[in-house]
Amino acid sequence: MLNPSDTPPAAESKAARSWEELFELADYCRAGKLKEVGEWIAAGKPLDPPRNAKRSRRQSPLEIAIEKGFFALAELLLDGGCDPLANGNALRDAVRCKEPEIAKLLLDRGVPAQSVHISDIFDAGRPMLEMFLARGLDPTADNAYFEALCSKVHPLLFVLKEFGDRYPDLQRQADMALCHYVEKGNARNIGLLLWAGAKPDAEARDPNIIDGESTSCALCVAAREGRVDILKQLKPEKYPDVLRTIFAEIWRTPSAALIDYLTGLGAPINTKQNGGCAVIEHLLWRVELRSRNDFYSNPNEVKESLAAIEHLCRLGAKWVPDGDESQRNRRDRFRKIEARNLLELFRIFRAHDAAPVELLDSIIGSPAIRKSLGSHLRAIEELLHPSPPKTTADTVAAAGTTRVKEKAAPPSIAEIRAAAQELLLDVVRQEPRLHFTIDFACSGYDTKPLKRRLGMPKDDDRDIEALLAEAADKLNQKVKCFQTKTDWSGRSHCRLFATLNEGAEWPEALKEAWSFAEAENESLLTDEALRIRELIRSEELGSDWIPEKSITYKVGLYGRERVLTPYLHEISNKTEFEFKWECEGERWGPFRYRFSRREAEATRPEIPPGLNPRLDVHIDDFGKTDQEVVQQLLYRELLEVTPTGKEPFFLFSIATRRDYARCFGKPITGEQLANFFATLPLNDALTRFFDFTPQKKCWYAGVQPKDNWDRTLAAIREEMSQPTLEEPPRRD
Repeated sequence: MLNPSDTPPAAESKAARSWEELFELADYCRAGKLKEVGEWIAAGKPLDPPRNAKRSRRQSPLEIAIEKGFFALAELLLDGGCDPLANGNALRDAVRCKEPEIAKLLLDRGVPAQSVHISDIFDAGRPMLEMFLARGLDPTADNAYFEALCSKVHPLLFVLKEFGDRYPDLQRQADMALCHYVEKGNARNIGLLLWAGAKPDAEARDPNIIDGESTSCALCVAAREGRVDILKQLKPEKYPDVLRTIFAEIWRTPSAALIDYLTGLGAPINTKQNGGCAVIEHLLWRVELRSRNDFYSNPNEVKESLAAIEHLCRLGAKWVPDGDESQRNRRDRFRKIEARNLLELFRIFRAHDAAPVELLDSIIGSPAIRKSLGSHLRAIEELLHPSPPKTTADTVAAAGTTRVKEKAAPPSIAEIRAAAQELLLDVVRQEPRLHFTIDFACSGYDTKPLKRRLGMPKDDDRDIEALLAEAADKLNQKVKCFQTKTDWSGRSHCRLFATLNEGAEWPEALKEAWSFAEAENESLLTDEALRIRELIRSEELGSDWIPEKSITYKVGLYGRERVLTPYLHEISNKTEFEFKWECEGERWGPFRYRFSRREAEATRPEIPPGLNPRLDVHIDDFGKTDQEVVQQLLYRELLEVTPTGKEPFFLFSIATRRDYARCFGKPITGEQLANFFATLPLNDALTRFFDFTPQKKCWYAGVQPKDNWDRTLAAIREEMSQPTLEEPPRRD
């Protein structure tokens, strides 16, 4: 609040004895009658509300002038002796009403600029802010810019852009706001702040911490909250120096996707000086805390932490306690953990060689811990010190002798390379989602299933990583449409990639991949799609609704759910097999399908080629201007082509990666395109049609006349001849 003593008192009091004395003047002010107001002032009548009265909802004459933006009236009242502090602060009212001229008038009359809160000035717009800055206002005082950004972002970006050099603390407060919106998960405001210059790697004070000293950067906040999508938006690959710090925060909200993303960028896993993983240390503390039988107990977080520890160990993480930690303290960390969870933890460490057996033995060496483990103690000891395997034998009764089963000979290096080449080709051959909107296909395998696919026994210690890499190099020398490569996460998981070469299309790559197969596959379908097609053709499914799980059991997908749709699209895209399917089910519930077939397979109508122009507009976040550009483009092409009759006009007909890249320039989803064309403003004489269904063989969009093209084109010409609001017609 403004101290009245800060402003020089008026020469004489113009306060009324009661509000009723000002009713007539208020009516003059609302009506804008300057002459009557001047006569009122000349007569020496009161202008201000009663001095000792409480602040009222009634408006004083000066407040009325400010609300109406009537500069001359406000100046007349002030010249007549009106008190700007009567019934409140007139300067604050002028700022909130966004009246910079009246605010300047009040400042010139002595009302202090500090009497208005900075947040109100930010809300009032650029002219108001510039005027107050010229009078010495500090926009960074008390984190004012940060608090304003937490309310709204877009109108305040110019402050950082234009005044950042003059007020360096604006950058720090913008970085704080970026952390705030990362925590909230607001992708739009994050993008705006990044555009304005906020730094994702800058250390900013956390306003939620009372001590005022804790700092964090936006990248760490995103990792702490487990927001992989936000983290990708911040582009941590540009800040390799902070990857270690970012990775240290994932224990708060651990997930496999977050771990894989950061390790894929090169974030180190074992960051401790002794070679251990600091994240595992935090997760062990979290398991111990959430295992207590008190307020902090949370079985779900224990399960989540154990899953994260296993994923880290699979990638090569090691648990190495600090050397200065005593044996007693080390055991205390595991004392509260339930026996079944401790067994699972030890299983993870042993399966991935993440901790030495001697260290794990020392944990359960205490009699108190061994007693608390109960029946699980034997299982843990068997895990740490397994019994020697029993010799398997076939007793031959007739001969009375024992014959040991002979193991099959392991495959040769050449056989493994041949199997690896088939596995790499299957990345393309067995992928149902090959569409012109994707750049690569990928398959992932853990080490044990990968060895099984290559025909290798479990105890085969040959370097599978080198064998796969050699097979990929040799295959890449044979194929022309795509290239293959391998990507290992530690030594326990491998991803196989197939990437299209420049100018190639997926149908060409698919045909080339199947050319190496021994058995012919004219339709180039995946194995699962072939079985699904035969199942539908056999009419075994009938015409009733059937659960997806029942179908996937029949086709070798082991009862999995939410997997059928890509294979159904694949059949529809690659073959002339005529069928329809319907799907129903809740978002998280089970799905059901119903299939129907035509008696005779008809030839599918071909979609005519479209114009396929390049759209240099925003499809993903479009506005009115973007849609007007496409509308005018369509109108011009229609008037130039001048179609006849009722034939459709195709603006787009896209079935190749070349057309897709040329038309849109950047990746656009079918949902975004459908939303754009569904709301595209068109003349009432036109009917639109489009299909941008994901995985559809061809995407198209076009228009048709409701009556005929002659009348429709005439209506379009009339619409284009109408003047716009931006360019009014000239008057003679």
